[in-house]
Amino acid sequence: MLAEPGTPHKRGGGASAGVVMGALGDLPAATVTTRQIEAALSKVAASGAGPRTVNKARNVMDAIFAYGCRASTFALPENPVRDADRRREAPPATRDYYCVEQVEALARTLGAGLHRDPRSVGVQEHERNAAALEDAQDAEAVRLAAYTGLRAGELRALRWRDVNFAAAKLTVRRTVSGGTLVDSTKSGRTREVPLADAALASLDRLSRRADFIGPDEYVICSRTGGRVEESALRRRYRRAQLAAGVPVLPWHGLRHTFGSLLAAGGEDLVTIKAAMGHFRISTTERYLHARPATMTAARFSKVFGAAAVDDPAISTHDE
Repeated sequence: MLAEPGTPHKRGGGASAGVVMGALGDLPAATVTTRQIEAALSKVAASGAGPRTVNKARNVMDAIFAYGCRASTFALPENPVRDADRRREAPPATRDYYCVEQVEALARTLGAGLHRDPRSVGVQEHERNAAALEDAQDAEAVRLAAYTGLRAGELRALRWRDVNFAAAKLTVRRTVSGGTLVDSTKSGRTREVPLADAALASLDRLSRRADFIGPDEYVICSRTGGRVEESALRRRYRRAQLAAGVPVLPWHGLRHTFGSLLAAGGEDLVTIKAAMGHFRISTTERYLHARPATMTAARFSKVFGAAAVDDPAISTHDE
């Protein structure tokens, strides 16, 4: 967001356009005007960014100048971002998700190797065995993503010491971002995720493999015990979707599946927020679309249970 022009992206190729820093980076903070802020935001929008991204840039600049206005910091005379217009954002789109049957169909397809081109499977027995073990692990990776809600980076960073079978929970302490292991999550907070029976069963199957089950080993690992390559895992996942005949959703759709199924099952938002590691409850509220209206109506009916539903004393004007 505030990278200098030409700074290489952390993921993939290309470099940052550095629009904000290019427009304001060389100006004394006390001289920046609201008009210059508006011009910088217009350049962000012109780069192809949507309203939400433009507003994010505005929020970052607002926080920087608000900090600079404190008497204890730089005592800037005013915050020029405060009067800059916000872009109107479209309502959040409904998040697609899988039902449990579709998750299991994906896992079965991966586990049976049905996503593989038969011509790509090695002819040597040890190659076939390695592919079979990889397929079995991929199946459990899909189940864990859908039944725990872990982000892809969190799942790749999960170690066996983070799993507590006796307490039916796992602790999310770290993630993988841009290929680097980071000792914190996206929200910067460690969280505990309760493990449903389906997640526990998946972890139990993984714990029975022959190798890489020590406390510091990765739960989802490469053939040599290192972190599994995210791009390769996503490719196999995409092929499995096509082979299983399920809707094509991004890997992150498995996390949406977790939140949506919990909401559909009537779980309260505070619990879902804690399990998913959301920073704001407004993010969790986006999963309410999955909750049937009949469920809410049933709770309303309990509240108004004493009210007359069919009162014979009430008659129509035509009688």
